[in-house]
Amino acid sequence: MCKGGGDCAVDADTGRPTCRCNHNCTEAQESDVVCGTDGQTYPSQCELDSTACREQSDLRLAYKGDCAETGGVVSSCAELSCYFGAVCTERTGGALCECAAAPCSDSDTNMLVCGSDGKTYESECHLKLQACRTQEDIVVQAFGPCKLGEVAGTAGPPRPSSPIQFTQQDDGAASKSTRHLLNPDKYYNKYDWNRKETPSDFDSILSGQKFKATTATVGSGSVGALLGDLCADDADCAALPGAECSRAACVCRAGHVPTMHRKACVEQAPQETTEEYSACLSEPCYNLGTCIDLPGSTYTCLCAGPYTGLNCESLAKDGLLGTYIETPSFDGTSYIRLKPLKAYHKLNIDIEFKAFSENGVILYNQQKPDGTGDFVSLALVNGYLEFRYNLGNGVLILTSLEKITLNEYHKVSAKRYHRDGILSVDDMEDVVGQSSGHLKALDLNEDAYIGSVPTNFSRVFDNIGTRNSFIGCVKSLRIIRHQVTKKLGRPDSLVVAIENVQECQSSPCMSMPCKNGATCKSVDGSATEYTCSCPIGFQGANCDERLDPCESNPCGYDEGLLCDIGADGGHVCRCLFGGEIGSNGNTCNNDVTVVQETWSPQFNGTSYVELPPLEGLGKAFRIEIWFLTNRFSGMLLYTGQSNKAKGDFVAINLVNGHLQFRFNLGSGIANITSPVPITKGRWHRARVSRFGRHGSLQLDHHPTQRGNSAPPLTHLELTLPLFIGSLPSYIRPHKMSGVTSSFIGSVQQVFVNGNPLSLYGAETAKCSIVQDEDRLPCATTGVTKYTGPPCGEGLTPCKNNGSCIPLLNEYKCICRDGYQGRNCEVQINVEMLNERTPVKFDGNNYFSYRSRGSRRNSGVRGIRYEIKFRTFNDSGLLMWRRKIGIRPRDFVGLGLSEGKLQLIYTDTDVKEMNLASHEDWFQCVESKARVDDGRWHTATVRRRKRLAMLQVDDTPPVRGYSQSLLVPSKSNPKLWIGGSPSLPLGLPAALYTGLRGCVASIKANGRHIDLSAPIRPTTPVRHCD
Repeated sequence: MCKGGGDCAVDADTGRPTCRCNHNCTEAQESDVVCGTDGQTYPSQCELDSTACREQSDLRLAYKGDCAETGGVVSSCAELSCYFGAVCTERTGGALCECAAAPCSDSDTNMLVCGSDGKTYESECHLKLQACRTQEDIVVQAFGPCKLGEVAGTAGPPRPSSPIQFTQQDDGAASKSTRHLLNPDKYYNKYDWNRKETPSDFDSILSGQKFKATTATVGSGSVGALLGDLCADDADCAALPGAECSRAACVCRAGHVPTMHRKACVEQAPQETTEEYSACLSEPCYNLGTCIDLPGSTYTCLCAGPYTGLNCESLAKDGLLGTYIETPSFDGTSYIRLKPLKAYHKLNIDIEFKAFSENGVILYNQQKPDGTGDFVSLALVNGYLEFRYNLGNGVLILTSLEKITLNEYHKVSAKRYHRDGILSVDDMEDVVGQSSGHLKALDLNEDAYIGSVPTNFSRVFDNIGTRNSFIGCVKSLRIIRHQVTKKLGRPDSLVVAIENVQECQSSPCMSMPCKNGATCKSVDGSATEYTCSCPIGFQGANCDERLDPCESNPCGYDEGLLCDIGADGGHVCRCLFGGEIGSNGNTCNNDVTVVQETWSPQFNGTSYVELPPLEGLGKAFRIEIWFLTNRFSGMLLYTGQSNKAKGDFVAINLVNGHLQFRFNLGSGIANITSPVPITKGRWHRARVSRFGRHGSLQLDHHPTQRGNSAPPLTHLELTLPLFIGSLPSYIRPHKMSGVTSSFIGSVQQVFVNGNPLSLYGAETAKCSIVQDEDRLPCATTGVTKYTGPPCGEGLTPCKNNGSCIPLLNEYKCICRDGYQGRNCEVQINVEMLNERTPVKFDGNNYFSYRSRGSRRNSGVRGIRYEIKFRTFNDSGLLMWRRKIGIRPRDFVGLGLSEGKLQLIYTDTDVKEMNLASHEDWFQCVESKARVDDGRWHTATVRRRKRLAMLQVDDTPPVRGYSQSLLVPSKSNPKLWIGGSPSLPLGLPAALYTGLRGCVASIKANGRHIDLSAPIRPTTPVRHCD
C-alpha cells in the first residue's frame, strides 16, 4: 500500500510494483502552511503528502500552521486539539491526531460524492476519512463525481459560499467533531447542468483515483479569526462574539451555535427539523439518465437506452442491455419507460397480452407529473379493459363489453383520432365514444410507462382507474407503428429504461392459485413461489378464507342496530325492530306501530330454554347474545353434534368473571377468552363468530379477541338443539366445552346470523325462530320472566301505555297514536300528524291517490308535480301517474335507478301500441346527481306540450322532448306513490321495485295531496321519525 496518497503501478522496465507520486501542488498561500509529525513546516498539505509519498514514510499532519510558532512538534495531547473524528495520541517524539474510525466497507463504495475540496471520493465515508486524516473541513458538495469545470473549495476555512457547518463543543474527550447540516439549494455552486456526456476522466475515477483532484484548488486570502483557531486564553477569541477558549481552540460557549461563516456564535434557537435536500440537484446521472431522489438524500439513476452503471456512465457491451427479451413478463414491480408519445392528433395502440390479475395499468402517459392536464391510459379495471384519455375537456372512458379471461392471451386495439376513440377486444363488438368539448389535441410531455407507474401522486391513479400494476405477459405491443416489445433490450429509439422485466416463462400465478379476486405475485421471479394480496374480507395463503365482515363493527354500537352478511360477502346494517337506519348511518329510527310484548327469560341455575337445532352453520356463523349475570361462572349457550360428550360443539360460557368462546370441528378445539371482566347486574353484549377454523369474540365495545381451531377440519356438524342457560340431564356436554355450571341471570336477546331468536312465551313453551314459525316448539324448564331494569314491571319509563323495548341498559318507547317523545309523554293532534309526518315505504307497500289539481282547462296543456322524499336505496319507483279511460297508455313515472332520479314519459302518438315490442315508445330524463344519500330532496316534474323537465332541489333542470303533445285529462288521473300494482313492459328494471324510504309531501299543480288519506289502502299508513 502506497503512503502519502501515492498510486501503486507496475514498472514497465523492471516489472515490479512501484509507488507513483502524482501530486500536482499549486502555489500555496501563507495560510496553507502545515506542521508535519517530523517537526518540519511544509507550504501546504499537498507538499506534505508529496514528501510522504516520495519517502514512503509515515509522515502525517501534526497541526495547521508553522511548527516554529509553537516551538515545533506538540509534545502532549494537552497542547493539541483534534477535529473531524480524530483522536489525539501521544507517541515518542510528540503528539499527533489519528483517525480511530474503522475503514470504509465495500458497501459504502456505491455512491460517488464530490467534496468541497474539489475532489471526487468513493463515498461519503471516504470523504469523512480524508477530512479526519488531513484535519481539513471537507463536506459533500454534490452527489456523484465532481464535474469538469467545477471550482474547488478551499482547503482551509470555508468561504461564505461553502455549505453550512455546525461545530459541537467537546464533551471532555481529547477530540472534537463537526456535524454538517443539510444544504439548502442556494448554497450550491452553479455548474454547467446541461452537460450530459461522460467526463473524459471517468474511467480513472472508477478505477480508484477518487482522491485525486479533478480541478486545481483555488487559494484564498486571509479571512480573519475563525472558530477552531488556536488560542491560549479567552482573550485570543475576543474577535469571535460568543466564543471562548477551550482546550487550545476557540469554540462556542454553552447554549450558543456558530454562524455559517464560523466568525461568531449566536444563542441556540430551538432545533427545527431540516428537510432533506435533493441529491439530484447535482445531476449525477450521465447520458440522459434520469435521477430519482431516495430517502436519506441519496439517489438512483434510471439509465437511458444502452447505458448502464451507477451513474449511467458506461455503454453496455455492443450497445446492448443484455440478452434479448422476446415476451416481456411483468411481476407488479416491473415497467418499461418510454419517451413521451407523439399522439397530438392520433394514437394507435395494438397489444396482445395475458394477465394474472383483474387490475393493472398496461400503458400510461400524461402531460404533467402530478397527473393534471392531458393523459391517455390503457388498463385493466375489475377485469374489464378500459381505454381512457383526457384532451382537456374531461375524461372519456371506453370499457370492454365483457371481462377478459385471466391466463389467456387477448388481442386489443385502442385508437384515437382527435376526439373520437375506439376500443376493440378480441372478437367483441367495438366500443366507440367521443370526448366532450372542442379540444382535439393530446399533449403528452412526460415519459410513458408500460406495466407500472412509479409515482406517489394519487391523481395519476385516479386517471388510470386502479392503483395496481400489471401482472402478466405481453406478447406484442405496437404504438404508433413502433414495435416496442420485439427483442426488448436492444437499442430502441422509444425505450428509455427497463426495470425488473423478465422473459415470460412458467409462472406460479398461471394456475390462478389466489382466490376471490386476490392479486398473485411471484417471489423474486421464482417459478414456484408466489404471494397473494387478499382483498378486504379474505385471508389465508390463497385468500380462500373469508373474514367476518361484521367483526369490526361497521354498523357501530347502537343497541338497535344489527350487522348481517350481504349477498356480496360484505356487511349489511339493519335495525332490530324493523325501523330505518338514520341519516348518520349508525343509529336506528325505529318506528313500529304494533310491537309484540318483550319478554326476557330469567334463569335460576337449573332452568334452561331449548330451541330447535341450528342449520346452515357448517362453514360459518355469527351468534350474538345480550345477557345479565348474577354469578361469575355458568353456561350461556351450548349446542353440539352428540349428547355423549363427543363430536363437534359450540359453547359460550362465563368462567371466573370472563367470557369464553369454544368450538370444535373434530380436529382440536378453539378456546378464545375475553381479557375484560364482566360486571354483575349489568347487561352485556357478546358477539362470537366463526369462519372455517378462525374464530373471534368481542365483549361490549372492547377489542376483538381471535383464535383458531386445530387443522385440518373446517366444517361444523350440529344435530343437538340449542340450549340456553343450562342443559337437561340427558345431555352430556363435550369434555372440552368448558361447561361446568349453569347460568344464573337473564337473557335479553339472542341472534344467529343476524336473525333474532324469539324468547317470548318461553314460560309456556312457545318459542321459535322468528323467521320460520313452522319450526317445532322449544322446551323450557324453570324459566321465569325477568322484571328488572330497564323495562321491568313498575320500572317502565314509557307513559300513556307506550311499549318499552329493552336495548341492553337502555330502552326505546313505542308510542300509541296521539303520543310522541322519548317517553311518549307528549300528546299530539292525530290529523296534524297524518298531514305533516312523512309516510314510510318499506319496498312492499304503496298507496294510490286522486291527483286532484292535475285536471286542467283545455287551454292549459301542462302538469307539475313536486315531491319531497328521502331514501338510502339506489332503486325503486317513487311516483307513477296514468290516465284512466280511453288512453291508459299515457303515463308519467318517476323513480330511482343506480341512485339517480329518472323521469319516464310517453313518447308516441300511435293509439294502438305493442308495448312488448320494446320499441322507442317512451323517453327517459335522468338527474345528474345521486339522491340515495338519506337526505331530504325535492323533485319537480313538469310536462307541457312536447317538453319534459326534471329538477332536483336547486340544481339546474334536465330537459327532454317527446314526439307527441301532452293530451289534457278530462278526469283526475290516478297517482301511485311508492310503487304500482301494474306497470307496462320495457321500463328500466330498477323501477319494478318498490320504494324504501320516506315521502314528506306531494303537490300536484300547486295543490297539496293528503298522504294520510290514500284510496282503499290495503296496509296501514306508517310514518317515519
